[in-house]
Order: sequence, then C-alpha cells, then structure tokens
Amino acid sequence: MINDLFKNIDFDQTDIFSGLNTEGKALLVNTLFKKYKSITIVTNTLFEANKLYQSISNYNDNVLLFPMDDFLTSEAIAISPELKINRLETLNELCNSTHNIVITNLMGYLRFLPTLDNYKKKNIFIKKDEDISFDDLIKKLVDLGYTRETIVNKTGEFSVRGFVIDIFPISFTDPIRVEFWGDTVDKIKFFNTNTQRTTKEIKDITIYPNTEFLVENEIDTSSIFSRTNAFFNSFNMPEARSRLQKSHVLIL
Repeated sequence: MINDLFKNIDFDQTDIFSGLNTEGKALLVNTLFKKYKSITIVTNTLFEANKLYQSISNYNDNVLLFPMDDFLTSEAIAISPELKINRLETLNELCNSTHNIVITNLMGYLRFLPTLDNYKKKNIFIKKDEDISFDDLIKKLVDLGYTRETIVNKTGEFSVRGFVIDIFPISFTDPIRVEFWGDTVDKIKFFNTNTQRTTKEIKDITIYPNTEFLVENEIDTSSIFSRTNAFFNSFNMPEARSRLQKSHVLIL
C-alpha cells in the first residue's frame, strides 16, 4: 500500500517527507532510485546509516554503505579497519558503476576524499608477460597505503622476497603472488595464507588503494623545509633552526 502511494507522488514537485519509519524510508528510496538511478543518503549517525542500509538491501542490490565513526576522537585514536575497508570497497564500486544508492552518516559525508580521476589513476594494473618496474611497484604499493611486512597475513599488507612480491589486495579474500623475471611479470597467482600454496593462477589483476588519502603529485619536502626555516628566522630562533637542519623531515 505504501509502495503504491509513492508511485503516485510527483517527486519533481515534492522534496520533503516526514513521519516515515525505517521500512517506509527504504521503500521511498527504492522508488526514487528507479527514477534518478543515483542517490546519496546522509543520516545523523552511523547506527541510523547501518539500519537504513539493511532495510534498503531487502529491496535493492545496488546499495552501498560508506561508514565513518561518529566521533572525531575515536577516529584520531584508532581507525577502525573494518569501517575503512568498507569505505574503500564502496569507492571501488563507485569507480565501476554510476547507478547506486550510497548511504553514509554525517561524518562520512564530510570526509575529505580524492577526486574520482585521481583515485582511478592510482589503481595498479598488473598483467602477465608485461613489463613493470619491480622497484616502482613497491613504491606504488606504499603510496597506496599498503604496509610492508615479512609475511602477508591480512588485507593491506605486502612482502618482498627476492623477485617475488606477495600482496593482499583490498576486495579479495586471498592474497596474490607476483613472480618476476627481471622487470617482466612471469606469474600471478592467488595463494592460501596458511599453507602458502597456490590456489589459482590468473592473467591480470587490478590493485585498488588501501587508503583514502591520495595525493596527485609528490610532496615537495624541500619547499616545506624552506618555509619552516623562514618561520624560525622571523622569530630569531637560531637554536631551533640548527636542530631542524640536522634532522630528517617527517610528514605524517
């Protein structure tokens, strides 16, 4: 009955709806999606976003969740790996499809994100028998937020042994092993983290970012040093300036 009511509404003339429960909101959004094909919904809290996501999922398979912790202090102390992976998987899906319902809470809506073009440009495409610089691949993985470890155990890690790079890409249940012959990709295969045995050999794969913080160009550390040095000069702080000159620049 409620679904039939929404069908008779002229959405071009109506933009305010009130008094709907979660199920009613889900039916409304599903009806709107049939007309507009792309919708972003912002809720007050993460709890409300999760609840609405579960309800709409009963009617539509094109619904995505972009969750963010409601409290800045929680984000500053420890970033939830589950929420981060969920956000990144949503971004990856949006790169491949423009017809989706995206549900987020207020903090998620305010999240600073790279442009779509920059996000896509940072993806790493690896194909068997093609040349790719071994050292450049390692650098690109670090730039994409992957952490170098001795052994790969979880999503977002990579390891290097000889001319083999193990990577646990986001959106995959198993890590991959890329074997090189010089700078040529010789083999790409999925493997089991427990047994280290190959489960499947593939011809190519796309590695998506493991972080939302992507810069388009490299940070000019020399420029930062010059501006900082000028700041100390303006306050006549020779001792602090001397200490800075002897130290390494660390950008976090």
